[in-house]
Amino acid sequence: MMKQIFFYLSMLLFFSSCNVNNKTSAENEINSKIDSLFKDYDFTSTAIYSTDLRNLLNEAIGMAKADAERILRSDHPTDKPRTMEDLTFTGVLDGTKQKVKKIAITGNTAEAIVEIEASEAESEGKIYPAVIWETKVQLINENGWKIDNIIYTDKPTYKNQIKYFISETKKEFTEK
Repeated sequence: MMKQIFFYLSMLLFFSSCNVNNKTSAENEINSKIDSLFKDYDFTSTAIYSTDLRNLLNEAIGMAKADAERILRSDHPTDKPRTMEDLTFTGVLDGTKQKVKKIAITGNTAEAIVEIEASEAESEGKIYPAVIWETKVQLINENGWKIDNIIYTDKPTYKNQIKYFISETKKEFTEK
């Protein structure tokens, strides 16, 4: 009887430790993807972005290139075309640090709370203090964890911003 109890407890311990290691591995992969998101700014990365988000990014990049060509052919070739820039991810220019504070994994989706810090900056003689805020990053497991959306505090989601960019750029083509 004692051997059976010991055997079942051993099996329970073995299977629970396997589950913990898988979650830790997933969390490590998610942390790595979020680090890449804020450091690399590679809009076309198949390793970082979900298929859905990558398709939106590719459409937006195509619209940005088309807008640049349209402006070059216009009466005002020095105007600035619509572009996809790194501040799309953080809401500010370079000089940010990020730290994943929490990861919640549910099946093949995950949501990470990311603390972002914009460093103190000086511009035109003014000093702007460091600012810290939180952003949610949604991920999906498509043969590995991929960024699927970013939810900014008090702002539209990343996908909505890209869709807005595409919509507004298309309007430029139809108005001219």
